Amino acid sequence: MLRGAPRDRVIVTARFRAPNGALAARSKSLTMRFGERGEPVPVLAVRTRFSGTGTEMDLLPQRGNLIQCADRRTRLREAIFHILNFHEFFSLGENSTDFDYHAPGGGGSRLGRVALFEDDWSIEIQALPGTSELIKQLKADGGSAITHVGRITRVGGRLFTIKAAERQVHNLHRFLSFARGQYTGLFGVTGLNAGGAAIYEEWGTRLSTPWESRLGWFDVHHGQSLAQVYPGFISLLGDADLGDAVARALYWYLRSNRGGDGAGIDSGLLLSQAALERLAHGILTKNGLLLSGNAGERIQRALRHLGLPVATPTHLRSLLSGKRRKVWKNGPEAIVKVRNELVHAEDRLGVSLRPAISDGWRLAQWYVELIILRLSGYSGVYSNRLNPGWVGQVESVPWVKR
Repeated sequence: MLRGAPRDRVIVTARFRAPNGALAARSKSLTMRFGERGEPVPVLAVRTRFSGTGTEMDLLPQRGNLIQCADRRTRLREAIFHILNFHEFFSLGENSTDFDYHAPGGGGSRLGRVALFEDDWSIEIQALPGTSELIKQLKADGGSAITHVGRITRVGGRLFTIKAAERQVHNLHRFLSFARGQYTGLFGVTGLNAGGAAIYEEWGTRLSTPWESRLGWFDVHHGQSLAQVYPGFISLLGDADLGDAVARALYWYLRSNRGGDGAGIDSGLLLSQAALERLAHGILTKNGLLLSGNAGERIQRALRHLGLPVATPTHLRSLLSGKRRKVWKNGPEAIVKVRNELVHAEDRLGVSLRPAISDGWRLAQWYVELIILRLSGYSGVYSNRLNPGWVGQVESVPWVKR
């Protein structure tokens, strides 16, 4: 069973015809195997019930990979999966892939749908008929729920290995998390063979976060942006020079993006600068540019190379005030100086630190988003976290404006 509150976790209920004392004595050192050929997984007995006919236990796996597969050499025709806590999105324009759902009892609704293509892979993602109501409940109560379903195939109906399917799921998990601005879980991956039989089942959960409101680049009224970013993003993850830098930066970006809901915006700023420095180092190294100078100078050099703005944004008043007082010259320098003031607490800047921390965090996260989008070859529209408006309000990415 997948339990969604207070956070998602898989519980396995097992019934045993065994003496009560024998199981109770071993309940702290149990392992289970899911299926005849599954790997042993350590489990914790979170609840035990005894009866006259045996014992029933609720087991919490200590690892997320509960896999049942008779033969990993068998090739798959398609793989089905489920997505937790993703936005309800729609695609606008004449090329929209959304469709109308007609309920059995009459009526219906529009369901968001997008098709992602990379190389000869195709991934369809679709909202469920109850997604809208589920998200209303999540916004009110928190927790987790399955909001979308997806299918992985290869163009032309070509078969593929289980290992290749697992790699597609892993990369999709990172992509959807980047689009959502929080770790977005995938659950219940089921692989079907050429005859349509389910021969692979994965019932574990990947890293995910209970429902929270997050700022990010993806606008839910522009679902087509997912299809435009995806192929370049996947190619970027596989880049020999930049793939590791992007993966590490994404980890810090997602942890930082919790803002006040997580470790706090001040801690978030530290993580955001770490992400920027890692990205800057990768960009400068790949392009043979100078690695000298302090962190602010290296970040600024990488941003300029990508054609991204470094001027202090007018929307961030505390940072703009610092520029006018000649505390810093531009955005990257402001981020680094505010971060250093926060860590060393020497009160050297002479500006109000609290609003500067918040503005510095927003700017650093904005830079991370733009760098990854730029490196992915994206040239569409996005939601600007520095000047957030209503849902559907977007602007072109800065390098296209220029």
